[in-house]
Amino acid sequence: MKKRNLLSIVLGLALMMGAFFTSCSDDDGPAKPTIELFITTDGFTIDIAAEAENVTTWACEYGDGTVSETAGSHTHTYATGGDFTIKCTVTGDGGPTTTTELVTIATIEELLTAHTWVMSNAGTGNGLGFHITSDLVVDQAATDVLATIDGLQGDDDVPYNFPDEYEDEYTFNADKSYAVDYKNNNALSSWVYSPQDKIVGTCFYVGMFAISQDPLQGATWALHENQNLVLKTVYDESKEGTSGGVAETVTFESVDYVTFTNGGFLGIKDYTSTAIIRSITADELAVTVFFHSYNDGTLGTEEPSFLLNLTFVPKQ
Repeated sequence: MKKRNLLSIVLGLALMMGAFFTSCSDDDGPAKPTIELFITTDGFTIDIAAEAENVTTWACEYGDGTVSETAGSHTHTYATGGDFTIKCTVTGDGGPTTTTELVTIATIEELLTAHTWVMSNAGTGNGLGFHITSDLVVDQAATDVLATIDGLQGDDDVPYNFPDEYEDEYTFNADKSYAVDYKNNNALSSWVYSPQDKIVGTCFYVGMFAISQDPLQGATWALHENQNLVLKTVYDESKEGTSGGVAETVTFESVDYVTFTNGGFLGIKDYTSTAIIRSITADELAVTVFFHSYNDGTLGTEEPSFLLNLTFVPKQ
């Protein structure tokens, strides 16, 4: 009986010592990495704020087939909208740790139809390009387009005066109908066929004026995502005069753009019913539109001569 008690005591002591040494071994081993993600979205871009400890390497998968080893906080931009699972694995001396987060990116169509849009001077900014190029080069800054337009009001030298308040509203409806609410029945238009000394930008030969516009009837819009856009254009190398010009075909590769029918337009009413979407978020729509200046009977009748970058914000 005593031998059994002694044996039990010895075994108990052995187990306790084993547990003690095991505990000491765990405390002295490398700590396991920890990671926590805090994600915010802005249009197609996500901002990943990461907090991690005991980490030596990173690997993040964004759910769109791309992988990054960028350490710590960083951003990622998606090509399209949808639901994406972000999976980040960090590794340290204590082994790997993985965390996942689900993000929803609004589509371009969802962003377009979420608001009624008005032109703005804020944000991405505006500019004028004399020569339409595939990389949308802007030759003249026009960051305060609305102020420039406002400066044209009441000028006796301007044959077509601008309205007192130019703030047309543009609405993309989910059923693909399209509406423009003209203030004072006026729409901003390019100056077609002849020079105008009141301009947006600083080029004598690029003019804007306000025209009386009837309400749109049956206007529609269509979105084209990540497609090539081929545009026939006219270019005057001298940037002087409104006759002549060189015909060019410009291809914009893998762009997002909107086309309009039945008189639809965005920002400027002209022949070209196409607007390239440079960027879009819930708070800003940045586009490039095209307009005309030349007329020699063959060139410039319906081919655009200039580009203008414009920014829109949601109607308040």
